Amino acid sequence: MFPLGGDPRLLAEHLQGGGVVAIVGDRDFTGRGAEVPFLGARARLPQGWVRLAQQTDAWILPGRHRRLVEDGRRVSRLEFREPWRVAPGEAGAAEAFARGAAFLEELVREDPGAWTVFDPVLLGGPPR
Repeated sequence: MFPLGGDPRLLAEHLQGGGVVAIVGDRDFTGRGAEVPFLGARARLPQGWVRLAQQTDAWILPGRHRRLVEDGRRVSRLEFREPWRVAPGEAGAAEAFARGAAFLEELVREDPGAWTVFDPVLLGGPPR
């Protein structure tokens, strides 16, 4: 676990040593996130994952955790998409934010009930 507000150099060192880091990508806890189109409106997504990937040349492995019922049993499943790298510079960051937003939007549209948020995400309220 890496606490919010902790030293990001620890994450960078961990990644550069071959480690894996899971980062929440749908909540901007800082209020300084990247503004992106999302679900027909605008939203802010956290910047840390993009900046960290650019700094360390780490791969992005988009994924989600799902709790399902299959054959009457509760199961927990991790699902991933193809990994990719963030290109350098602001153009690379902008592309990464757009990709991240598109991935989240795909997941929400596929299973809206699986995305629970308690804080406002969309800027200016719900889309019309």
